[in-house]
Amino acid sequence: MDAGTTWQESLLPRQTVAAGGSYERTSDPWVAFGTGGRAYFASLGFNETNPQNGVYLSSSDDGGLTWNDPVAVHSGTSTFDDKEAVVVDTRDDSPYKGRVYVGWDSITASRQQPELITYSDDGGHSFQPPVTLTSQGANLGILPLVGPGGIVHAVWLSYQGRQAFLLASHSTDGGRTWSAPVTISTVDAYGVDGSRTGAGLASAAIDGGNGTVYAAWEDGRFTPGTDQVVLSRSTDGGQTWSAPVRVSDGPGDAANFTPAVAVTPEGWVGVSYYSLRNNPAHVLVDEYLSVSKSGGQTFANSQRLTASSWDLRFAATSDGFFLGDYQGLATTSKTFYPLWIGTFSASRLDPPARQPDAYTRAIKLR
Repeated sequence: MDAGTTWQESLLPRQTVAAGGSYERTSDPWVAFGTGGRAYFASLGFNETNPQNGVYLSSSDDGGLTWNDPVAVHSGTSTFDDKEAVVVDTRDDSPYKGRVYVGWDSITASRQQPELITYSDDGGHSFQPPVTLTSQGANLGILPLVGPGGIVHAVWLSYQGRQAFLLASHSTDGGRTWSAPVTISTVDAYGVDGSRTGAGLASAAIDGGNGTVYAAWEDGRFTPGTDQVVLSRSTDGGQTWSAPVRVSDGPGDAANFTPAVAVTPEGWVGVSYYSLRNNPAHVLVDEYLSVSKSGGQTFANSQRLTASSWDLRFAATSDGFFLGDYQGLATTSKTFYPLWIGTFSASRLDPPARQPDAYTRAIKLR
């Protein structure tokens, strides 16, 4: 409640058994704010002992102090839902102001993986039947965005055989129908040896003033064998996209990965990311931020946000050391608020080992 200076935490109520619900596990948290300051928390619920799972949305009208019971956006036992995200239309120039959009991918018994999206007009209490954006290939990591006039955009990663692509689609009628997907770029991500970085998954943002759409991801095209953070933009409503430009700097043999992109009200584009540039052994990580005041065409030198590096080997493990498939980046006027995972503090369970925690700081620019 004090602009990110101090924080309090609690269990999201009535989703997992630990919080009075029915699911053994929950995952993939995603937060958005709607009209009137109403907060929305999208997450997955699933079990290890049976196939029941689904996408759920909780809402709060007091800034997250208390939460309403989770609502099933989609649930069942014949598919496995994954990588959901939520956004709310808060624009005064939109005929759909207040509409809540939730997207996700769904793995079927036949191993198809379509990308889906739906919406709610009653504050997340009920949802329309989902629309399939594409069922070709394996699709995941959808990022819904709302731009000027209430136009809704979606960006996601798609595997077509062995080749990965970033795709985009948009809707001009509030999510009822969607354009055919267009290709933003091919993706050639190497990841980091021994780690899981969300390689190839994108972050996306939209300029609320002029509608420019941005997508950032890690890619090895500029330094083969080592990932850098790259960015593409669309100035025509997502129909065509620029060639990727390299955002991350530093030595070409040090990986930069898991970016987040956001745009300030002034149109400044910020990209935060993890970097291994300060450690030749490539196990010590730092958080960096690079900013463009030219609409993503050129970027200033990246700013190191961490006073000291942290050790990747104390991260959670999931197919390798795992800081998360994403990190966060929010903005106010001339200010960026990155959210990342670091292992600075001694473990409360197993000292002197370190534990992964979430960190943020305000970066105000002139």
